Amino acid sequence: MRHRGLLVSPDPPRSPHREPLPPPGPVWFPAVMVTGILASALQVTAGLVSTALVGPVRVLALIDLLVAWLLLLVLTTGYGVRVARDPAVLRGEIHSPFWGPVAMGLMSVGSATAAVLPAWWPALTRASWEVDTAFWVVGIVGQSVAGSSPSPPRPAPT
Repeated sequence: MRHRGLLVSPDPPRSPHREPLPPPGPVWFPAVMVTGILASALQVTAGLVSTALVGPVRVLALIDLLVAWLLLLVLTTGYGVRVARDPAVLRGEIHSPFWGPVAMGLMSVGSATAAVLPAWWPALTRASWEVDTAFWVVGIVGQSVAGSSPSPPRPAPT
């Protein structure tokens, strides 16, 4: 028996077990999605905070945008390399529920690019909107294709 404060557990103590991190792929794209959303939220928040905080919040938005782009590029490249080495990887994950966050990750990084970059470099306004538009089109088309692919048959409930 193990004592847990005032409680006693009849279970034997467990040794710590760590699961290995998954390799680059769709499962990681919620991190891209949230990072892009945070960059946009910080940029919008910069207009709502006191004057003393505007600069730091804008800097955080820019840093977060750079992190979002870094995640997007590293994860996309890493997954591309995995698929190039073993095409079965893509076949095995084609029905993954994480393709939605891949599309949303693209769209959120595109939106953050259009929100954050023009605040720092107004000359990049048009280019940032073009990136945003391209990411939205790719995200929507990609999600439409992934969402319309037939799911594998599910076993009947017992």
